[in-house]
Amino acid sequence: MKTFEHQVKIPRGTLKHQLMYVMNKQYEFGKGRSRHSDKRGNGKGHAQLDRIASRNSWITHKSAINKFADWAQSMGIKHYDAIEQDDVESFLYGMEATGLGHKTLAKYQTALNHALCGNGREDHPQYSIHKLGITGVTERQNNLFDKERPKIPAKYMEQVELAEATGLRRMELATTGTKSFYQCADRYYVITIGKGGKPRYNEVNKAHAEVFRERYSDYIVKVDSVKRIPNDERTISAAIKGQKPLFDEPINKKYSLHIFRASYAIERYDELKRSGAFKKEGATFEVNGFSGDRGLFREISRNLGHERVDTVLLGSYLRPN
Repeated sequence: MKTFEHQVKIPRGTLKHQLMYVMNKQYEFGKGRSRHSDKRGNGKGHAQLDRIASRNSWITHKSAINKFADWAQSMGIKHYDAIEQDDVESFLYGMEATGLGHKTLAKYQTALNHALCGNGREDHPQYSIHKLGITGVTERQNNLFDKERPKIPAKYMEQVELAEATGLRRMELATTGTKSFYQCADRYYVITIGKGGKPRYNEVNKAHAEVFRERYSDYIVKVDSVKRIPNDERTISAAIKGQKPLFDEPINKKYSLHIFRASYAIERYDELKRSGAFKKEGATFEVNGFSGDRGLFREISRNLGHERVDTVLLGSYLRPN
């Protein structure tokens, strides 16, 4: 992690106010300085992410941060410290899905680097749209999933594989326990309380069913009807009360789970399209070449823990391999 001269103490207020405060302070730090001499002075020609020397750059960064803040707040993120790697990656991938060009996406990436990495957030690396594979959907590297996997320590891999099978977030995995699993016929389900206290009720993708059954057979509750599986906040809370957690610690925030949840979303799309197991709405929706009834995408959004059918949101997960 790079270290910088300046770090801004986050004030009270809305997420947008907090992020804008960081941008304004960095502009204060950068006034009267030459960004070119700063680059030469650090020995490697790299930008100083803790300061903004140019007024034009300050305005550009603030515009990008404003857009991110609106998106993040719509996702239920209320504080600067709650922003995770997964959120940044989801936003950048989603903005690409709206058709923005490489240079515009690079501006968003740079602004987020200032706001997070440049302000000492150790759980946020210096983001690069090249490293994220954001060079245009059609140019995305086929083996991006395999490249990311080795970065996560082995002690977290069971949680990673469960995320890939169920679409759960980091903290939702942490609250999954010995009373969280159900089976009906040849299908498997996981229940837990998710982000913001919302109930999570997801089917395990079929490609992962065999491993799931073998790994959690001691905890799976068998029922004769899907209707007998808890599926709302009251019944899920009652069902998992007193359970023992499966994992000793949640996955460290510096490791991203976004691509594994994306893998889940793509598999879910294929399964739902084949089975038709969703409430049809009679309207067509399309994102990144994935198309179908809007109800299919609403079910995928629900499986990911979201309530909206949105191009930016779904475009960050549904991406051609």
